[in-house]
Amino acid sequence: MVGVGDLLGTVTLLRRYPVRSMLGEELSASDVTWSGLSQDRRLALVHRETG
Repeated sequence: MVGVGDLLGTVTLLRRYPVRSMLGEELSASDVTWSGLSQDRRLALVHRETG
């Protein structure tokens, strides 16, 4: 079990993609919640036949 003080890894680059077709943007900091990064896309439309 992982404790609060245990190191799991290091973040070397943080990017968000508010719109899939955009290249995204590099962030110096962001709020992280159970649903992901602040202002990152949360929903996507997927065509059933073509994906």
